[in-house]
Amino acid sequence: MLQKAITTRILLCLTVLALLASPCLAELPEQPGLVTAVTIYQDKALVSRQIVLATDGGDMEFLVTGLPAHIISSSLYATSDTGQIQGVTFFVDETVEAAPALDVPKQLVLAVGELELTGRLIAQKLITLAQEEQYLLTLQNTSTSLPSMFTATTRGDEDQAAQVNFDPDQAVKLFNYIFQKRTEIGAKKIDLITQQAALSRQLTEARENIVQFHKDNPPAEAEFDRRALVRLTGLADGNVTVQLNYLVQNVKWSPTYTVRATTGDDNIRLDYNAFVYQQTGEDWTNVELTLSTASPDMWAEPPVLKPLWVELAEAGTPITGGQYSTKVTFGNISAGERDQLVGRLALQITNRQNVPTATSIGGAFLDGIESNDFQAGSENTIILQRKVTELDTAINSLGNQLQVIDLTIGDGNGRAAQIAPRRQSVSLEYHLSGSISIPSRPEQMMVKVDELALAGKVTYVAVPLLTSQVFREAELTNTSELALLPGPVSTYLDDRFVGAAALSFVSQGEMFGLGFGVDSQLEAHRELVERTEGESWGKTKLTFEYRITLTNYKDENVTVLVKDRLVNLEDTEIKLVSLESSDELDTDEYYTEYLKPLGLLRWTLDVPARAQRADVDELTYTFALEFDKDYHIVLPSVAAAQELEDKAIYDSAQPNRSIRW
Repeated sequence: MLQKAITTRILLCLTVLALLASPCLAELPEQPGLVTAVTIYQDKALVSRQIVLATDGGDMEFLVTGLPAHIISSSLYATSDTGQIQGVTFFVDETVEAAPALDVPKQLVLAVGELELTGRLIAQKLITLAQEEQYLLTLQNTSTSLPSMFTATTRGDEDQAAQVNFDPDQAVKLFNYIFQKRTEIGAKKIDLITQQAALSRQLTEARENIVQFHKDNPPAEAEFDRRALVRLTGLADGNVTVQLNYLVQNVKWSPTYTVRATTGDDNIRLDYNAFVYQQTGEDWTNVELTLSTASPDMWAEPPVLKPLWVELAEAGTPITGGQYSTKVTFGNISAGERDQLVGRLALQITNRQNVPTATSIGGAFLDGIESNDFQAGSENTIILQRKVTELDTAINSLGNQLQVIDLTIGDGNGRAAQIAPRRQSVSLEYHLSGSISIPSRPEQMMVKVDELALAGKVTYVAVPLLTSQVFREAELTNTSELALLPGPVSTYLDDRFVGAAALSFVSQGEMFGLGFGVDSQLEAHRELVERTEGESWGKTKLTFEYRITLTNYKDENVTVLVKDRLVNLEDTEIKLVSLESSDELDTDEYYTEYLKPLGLLRWTLDVPARAQRADVDELTYTFALEFDKDYHIVLPSVAAAQELEDKAIYDSAQPNRSIRW
């Protein structure tokens, strides 16, 4: 890579020298052009400059000056309204040579050196004191283990020797010495540690002085003039208009939304905005701006579908093999096991697990391929072809598993799993109206994409199992001509900010939900009224009665969507014996088909005005569960619970959280 970089730089230098040596280069007309249109992608932008020149016909050459610092030179191309573009050549001139940074003043360097030396001396003294402490500890341990150290010899009246086993004066003298030395060592350590702390502050300040000096005296950077030489032929007399197009880096955008609703009005206003960050080195003034979810690095070819080779095997052999094998065998398999298998495999593909190169087939976007791979050159072409081959292999391997499951056990619902999340596979463009100016600067700027008027009524939602607060929610339909990308939402009701949320991807014509915060005049409470337990014929029967109360402090009647749940009985040996409710459960198609089988309960209740205290509205329901008496109900592992939830999401085919649950 180093050799390649050096070679590229030498070739570039030779190209520049050759251009500068051209006798006509200094006489060529120069035009900076005018940036007229910009398309911003996720991490790049396509810029169009318009240059208008007078021509006498025939051939001509001119220079486009002032190109930005973060231009991708290999992306340069030009178009013309008359004549033919013969070529576009990019080169860079160093107009101001870089100057080295000033040397740091000697006194600043010496100050740091002296402080560092003092710090090392203090550290050495602390090490010596620690060694003295260790010596005293050894002396103390030795004295207690050798009693002869504290014995003394005395003589009696008959001048005969007598042995005394213990001399307290010697012991006291030794212990006093040890404690005295420890006290002295402790005082010295405190003093040294205090000095060390002060020294550390001084050293930090001295080093900051050097850093500040570098900030105050930055090196002068080299200045460059980036230019493009454009050659045209076959021109007629008059003016010629040339569009010079190129990609630039250091630019990105992301969606953000503001939603406004008014109480009593079924129309909801959604402002679709975008945060734009651009530090490309050129200002965009009064340009036609387009925001795109596509990528200029897209691979245009569809994935290669390879043949599916299969063979017969004995019972007990896994039905799929290879690197991405699914360990399911031929033979009897329950519907639940089949659905779990398909769900796991579909999620593996959707989440792009075990795939060597991340993929999004719908938009042919290759996350694992770097931008440099798309540059010209045989070496990059080989790298790109290899990565695309790996991608095709991975996709076919996962597709083979799904198809073999179809052939052997069926997929249960006839719906094929999507290889990639749709929000990553779509390519959308938003053309902003009017002329927009976006300067090149570090801060991001918000621009308005569109203002949408959507029909939707704000309703009230209560989930008393999780909270006593009642929330406002609107179910809307995207009737606009725009798809809504995932992004943050700022929500306003009656011109009051009521909270923040997050919007999932919403296609044209798709329904979605938005929250409008808590309504403090409504409350919901849930309580267990009674639990009974019985046993009969080897079965345990549990019966529950719950009560949900809704309080309304408003002066008008309201309709509240109340959500609760039983246990999810899928793939368990637990049976729901009975379920009775004082109010009828919802009967809409989506709830009955997708949510009710999961054990979720939902009612739509009318709550009268001023329903509180004795007038509070109550909802009661009872249910009974039955299972083998030798077992009891427990929670599954976190991983198992997540797998079941993911499967439910996959089966519901509803990506939007607020609608799904």
